[in-house]
Amino acid sequence: MVPAFDPKTSHIGLHRVSAIIREYVHKDAYLIRTKYGKTIRVTGDHSLFKRDANGLPVATPARELRVGDYIATLGILPAMEVFSDELHIGEKLQQRPEVGYDFLVVSDETGDLLLSRAEDIRELIYDEEHYQGYRGPRSSVYFWTTRQWCDYDAVPLAIYNRLGIKLPPDAKLRPRFSPISIPIKVKLDEDMLWLCGFFLAEGHPHYDEEHRDYYLRFDSEEALLRKASKIVETHFGLNPSYSPPTAGRSPSIIVRSKPLTYLFTEVLGLGGLSGERRVPDWVFTLPLEKLKHFIKGYYEGDALHHGKSRVKRRLFYAATSSCQLAEDLVLLLLRFGIIASLQGPYRNSARRGGEKKYVHYKVIAYGLDSLDPLNWSANECQNLQTYKTNEITWARVKEIKRLEYKGYVYDFSVPGVENFVANLGIIMHNTFGPFQYPEKIIPLFITNAIDDLPLPLYGDGLNVRDWIYVLDHCEAINVVLHKGTPGEIYNIGTGNELPNIELTKLILRLLGKPESLIQHVADRPGHDRRYSLDCSKLQALGWRSRHTFEEALEKTVRWYLENEWWWRKIKSGEYWEYYRRQYGDRPILSLA
Repeated sequence: MVPAFDPKTSHIGLHRVSAIIREYVHKDAYLIRTKYGKTIRVTGDHSLFKRDANGLPVATPARELRVGDYIATLGILPAMEVFSDELHIGEKLQQRPEVGYDFLVVSDETGDLLLSRAEDIRELIYDEEHYQGYRGPRSSVYFWTTRQWCDYDAVPLAIYNRLGIKLPPDAKLRPRFSPISIPIKVKLDEDMLWLCGFFLAEGHPHYDEEHRDYYLRFDSEEALLRKASKIVETHFGLNPSYSPPTAGRSPSIIVRSKPLTYLFTEVLGLGGLSGERRVPDWVFTLPLEKLKHFIKGYYEGDALHHGKSRVKRRLFYAATSSCQLAEDLVLLLLRFGIIASLQGPYRNSARRGGEKKYVHYKVIAYGLDSLDPLNWSANECQNLQTYKTNEITWARVKEIKRLEYKGYVYDFSVPGVENFVANLGIIMHNTFGPFQYPEKIIPLFITNAIDDLPLPLYGDGLNVRDWIYVLDHCEAINVVLHKGTPGEIYNIGTGNELPNIELTKLILRLLGKPESLIQHVADRPGHDRRYSLDCSKLQALGWRSRHTFEEALEKTVRWYLENEWWWRKIKSGEYWEYYRRQYGDRPILSLA
């Protein structure tokens, strides 16, 4: 689903993408900068919507735009709202098996569990790699381990995972080497949302694995710290410690708790270095009545809304050292129909002296009726010095820079409406999976092998490709759309580089077919020897493929075996004419 507008009504809504269109281009491209800090990179043929004399959008190729023109941009950002008022920390941690022995589930049911599942637990303890280093008798491992669990009424989260047992609803969670626990479930109410926004603005996580020291630190004004402390006490039963202000440093509170630190940084996604922070995905889909509390927390934590001149000008102002976070804040404000500009980067000296320069970005929204996010609603009133047509905002073009581009470009087809997803570049290689047309090597070789037909392999079969499963591919696009930097290009790949001959042999093994079906044919002209992608920019956004190549290929082979009804009607008539043109006249090679 992408935001798109109806050219007849200028109404913006979410619409389903019907196709992703790929085109190889070697032509002119343009970098277009507009008022409000927006940057768009498009080819010269790509149409943007220019405001005509009647205030209506007219599709105009990018190469025909001029400085001073007004182009259509989002005036509001619709979203598929998703919200649960309760966050189950234990279930979130269960999705991360690598931390299973780092956390203990504290519950009155521990004794009953150890008695009722004693044999299963004994086998788990003997088999678990976690206990492999113990040199004593196996029975001693079991006895002392379970004795310790009984003493503390606590069992490792990993045991619940392995036994497939539901976590007790009243349980608590604590780390292995600390008695400090927090509830396994927490209310994601208005106060908690405020605290999340406040932490994103002024919070700092601390990890010290060597000394087992984990804490969250909040730096801000006294009144806000008292509010944050009260929320932490109410929701988690923890007592933050207070540090008074010193020369050059504001007062702060510190909350020592490994589960809480993990919750804020890994589960809620609020961690990271200050220059790399982002607004987590789950925040973008909050209902507006909930989202305003998150923004309120950030706004108050940022502490840059003070000053008579800003109040007089009805100016919403925020600053951050993270460019990506600044862009995210612009999108969050757009949920309320508030148009903000992104300014920067700026460089200023360290607050406590010295010559080091710090980079920061500003997010500014002018002319708001109210500076209190709790008073906002959809289509918030804002006095803008630009044109608006229904839900379209017209941004004046400030700069046009001609570029040269050679490579693939992608666009989205959204029938009946016009989409705004025109400023993110996505480059991807060799996708495979169900419903792939049997022209491509994997579905072609699978379906041929099922029918014991030759597998026409180009050349010596040593051409290398980087393969990605279709579901991983879709998730990567989703990550780029939500977290990518506008104007940047992201390679999508997995590093599953494999020669075609090895791929072919894998397919035959999965189908139980002989390698004698492989038929080497003359290579096609200009056949690239290797495709390889640097996907570090995508990985920096947090994306990882969920499927190994072997798992994905097995799923794909099974799908074609179970869905012959789909591909057999394709491989007939016109298809075989294409097949004969492609492979019929190619000489068969002997590589013996």
